[in-house]
Amino acid sequence: MPVVTVIDEVDQSLFHLLDEADWTLPGFQKPLITFESPKDIQENPSEENKLCIYLYKILLDTFLRNNVSSSIYLELYYLIVPYSKKKSDEKLILGTAIQIFANHPVLSESLLFGSLGKTDQAIHLLFHPLTVDELTNIWSTFQTTGYHLSMAYLVRPVPVEIASLS
Repeated sequence: MPVVTVIDEVDQSLFHLLDEADWTLPGFQKPLITFESPKDIQENPSEENKLCIYLYKILLDTFLRNNVSSSIYLELYYLIVPYSKKKSDEKLILGTAIQIFANHPVLSESLLFGSLGKTDQAIHLLFHPLTVDELTNIWSTFQTTGYHLSMAYLVRPVPVEIASLS
């Protein structure tokens, strides 16, 4: 699992987990799952509901660091942002995403795409509470957008094979 593809494989896994879930609620339109930045979504509003899964930070998982292994492990931090014309639907979108992640806190082979699905590696979805300062820092990076209802999830450990540079 080279780093070149593994992040996309995690994105695909999250997309399919959310997209294939039951979003059936009376009078509610299932959201389009997107990996666009919140800034891009707010600058190009649409009529359809959206759920933005935005990768905002990547760290080395130092807890699992092993100097003799040919792998490293990453921690991927995602901002989860619902968008709808109706603010009440944004709460439904976010609540449903929370429920889906709570029902699948561990992604194993059957829920992982690409080379990740061919390993025995389990990847955890963990709610990652953000302080007001952290939220302010994240949202201020988008400059032209104000704060929007959001939450963060940590996806870990994501294995990455270290390729030899020789």
